[in-house]
Amino acid sequence: MGIFGKSFSQELGKNTGKWASNKIFGNTGWATPRRHVIEVEQRKKAT
Repeated sequence: MGIFGKSFSQELGKNTGKWASNKIFGNTGWATPRRHVIEVEQRKKAT
């Protein structure tokens, strides 16, 4: 498989994992930005 095929497979797998995470845990939107927002909010509360 060429470089494009490997990159495409990795991107597809990453996005599929994020979709599954959102469905299982009930997040809205993509998993990564949602997780980032939660961490920022928690840091603000801690200070």
